[in-house]
Amino acid sequence: MLCNSGTSKQVRLQIDNDELTVLASDITCLSLTNLLLHSPTGVDTLIGILDKLPNLNGLTFYKLALDPYESDLSIPELDQHQEQRMVPFNTKLARIALNYDYEKYTVDAMVAVVTYLLLRLPMIERFIIPQTPERPVFDFVDKFTELYPHLGKVGFRLKLESDPDFEPGTKFYACAGC
Repeated sequence: MLCNSGTSKQVRLQIDNDELTVLASDITCLSLTNLLLHSPTGVDTLIGILDKLPNLNGLTFYKLALDPYESDLSIPELDQHQEQRMVPFNTKLARIALNYDYEKYTVDAMVAVVTYLLLRLPMIERFIIPQTPERPVFDFVDKFTELYPHLGKVGFRLKLESDPDFEPGTKFYACAGC
């Protein structure tokens, strides 16, 4: 009812059921501005949501599942981007937070998802990935910022490997710009 009224500027949906499987097709409220999912949710659903919700401003996945997915997350080599740029998602997403089980999934798998999303989210201002080390993400940003200038403006919250107490999943660190 609220979604169809067209009068609300902020529409938030929070799903706290750990047993509920959520698919992009389950979300019918296209005016959602904030979505928080506590249930295990896959990469294909994440991409489907970004494709479907143009007004989304904030997105939080507390249990992103990095199990095999059908989406192609490959990124062309840097020299190929001059002719074939990544097509951005049709969304206003400014803030995204992704948490995953770092004991079950590899950092490389998460970095693949993060880097793919970074190129397709031109309005992104803050990217929160607390279990992900900074070096692969910052190396990617350095490499692609010239072709995708919005990357230079993204504030990240992630793990700093330079911290002597670095251990995945222990605590947040904020970088400059966050």
